[in-house]
Amino acid sequence: MAATPSSFYVMLALTTLPFLLLTVPTEARPLTPAEIGQLDRFIQEVTRCGRIPALSVSLVGGDGEVVYEKGYGQQSPTGQRNPVTTDTVFCLGSSTQAFTSVLLAALLSYNENKTFDTPLHDIIGSRVHLPGRFRTEFVNLKDVLGMRTGISNMDMLVAAYGMNRYRLMRDLRFAPEVAGFREENVFSEILFPLAEDAARALGGDTWYKLLRQYIFNPLGMDSVSFIHVDAKDNNQLATPVVSYNGKLIPIPMDSYKGQEIVAAASSVCLSARDMTKWIHFILSGGKTMDGGQVVSEDALKSTFKALQPRSNGGDTRSNGFSQPTIQVSFTRESNALGWIKGNYRGYTFVSQDGSLPGYESLTTILPDRNIGVFTAFTGDGGARAYAAKTLINSFALDLLLQGQPWVKLNEACMVMDKMTDATKAAEPKPVYVGGRGTEIRPLTDYEATYRLYGFGDVMVKRNDSGLLRLEYGELGHYILHPAARNDTFTMHAVPGPMWFTTHADDYVRKPYLAIFGTRNDDPNAGIETVTIPHFARDMDPVFSRHPIVPRHYADEYDQQCDACAALAASVSVLVASVLVTMFGFGR
Repeated sequence: MAATPSSFYVMLALTTLPFLLLTVPTEARPLTPAEIGQLDRFIQEVTRCGRIPALSVSLVGGDGEVVYEKGYGQQSPTGQRNPVTTDTVFCLGSSTQAFTSVLLAALLSYNENKTFDTPLHDIIGSRVHLPGRFRTEFVNLKDVLGMRTGISNMDMLVAAYGMNRYRLMRDLRFAPEVAGFREENVFSEILFPLAEDAARALGGDTWYKLLRQYIFNPLGMDSVSFIHVDAKDNNQLATPVVSYNGKLIPIPMDSYKGQEIVAAASSVCLSARDMTKWIHFILSGGKTMDGGQVVSEDALKSTFKALQPRSNGGDTRSNGFSQPTIQVSFTRESNALGWIKGNYRGYTFVSQDGSLPGYESLTTILPDRNIGVFTAFTGDGGARAYAAKTLINSFALDLLLQGQPWVKLNEACMVMDKMTDATKAAEPKPVYVGGRGTEIRPLTDYEATYRLYGFGDVMVKRNDSGLLRLEYGELGHYILHPAARNDTFTMHAVPGPMWFTTHADDYVRKPYLAIFGTRNDDPNAGIETVTIPHFARDMDPVFSRHPIVPRHYADEYDQQCDACAALAASVSVLVASVLVTMFGFGR
């Protein structure tokens, strides 16, 4: 039977619909003056209810077109009040990982026999020492950049500058294992010195100089500083601040000294103007604003490939936000090489965010739609800061994609509250330990040096005032005050670089604890250990007066002994044959 005219047009529409969907323009739409005003008012509202003192944002679309760039607030709210501009420099934290990954991709493209899959042992030699022989022999750059080594991040080692990077490289064999090798996503910047050494081996210079040579200088990114090296001398640097009793206090730049250990993971500081050039570079397939090819498109895209699924336990920091918390999901689904891959409105994005005391950043790039958004700010960290930067990125992406954001201006604070609550719900609940214990041992019972292989030493001793003082690393100095639980103390940082970590408003609700223990939990026995939960996010480090060599190191020792035994046996055989030849023994 012949098709009727109406059924013909229906069939035609169904036939051509897929083609029409595939030919939707992928260039970003320019913002109208009304939309620019809408974005401006929204960001101002987020900075108000997010209590953000200084913020910078940039939107990029089309052929690298700068859609929007602006600064908000004061560069130094506690000092000279200069307004934030697009040239104001903010420190990025973990967003640094994307730069390291792209640098390594460029360097590997010049080394025919090396790839991201090449065991690091074959790139940097015998400096690779990790828990267990298998991990040591086969760990590669994908494992380090993709966060799939299973090694604890040992957060306080960096924060307190517990040891220099050379000792760390030697002692990584003792690092705590919190998951199997290549089995789970475990945030672990502590292994990035391996990536830094790989860059040196591949490029013949330091990571810092190679970044400038291959990335920053060709792209004209001239605001770049490194947080532990020269950021404090950059007069465009936004002052890192936190709240104390509701008032802003600056964080001394000396408190970031430990970032030297993991520089390749967390040390880059730059402006929104320079971040615009970086986003254009990503969207253009490795080109400068003038069209020059800096990194091959294939090498660049190799860093976007998903490697390791992120945890799926409802933790918004790992998985992003989804319905019903927010109307349009902003998901973080897998780790790539220095990037986090996710999804927004059906489009895949590559993203990276960073958090340092006093600094927050988030970059979200949608390659299929040729758009990207960057925001960075100063102020208190935590769940609210994470919600704020995600909300700004989502709002800006909506304007670039379709012109109609899902969240309204008058709902911004309410939505941020919901996102904050969802993030806090997945965080460990702080332990209440107020008041004093009913039984107090003589303070001399606690005085000792406690060791945890991998972390180093914690020293507990009395100060001139008769109070217990706990010291870890170069910066971690605390006074211990007895709490309601026996053999438990709250830790209060002494005045100095890390004073804010136990006194600022965002930290005081999460007390640092030092929990002393006895052998076999015998209350009548002497103090043997001290557990400090806050020293790592994924484990409770236990320091001991009489530490035991970790099992994996014992295995390595046994292997060495086996090798020695094999050598001894070979020597015995050789000696026996010589004796037989010379004297006829055994005939």
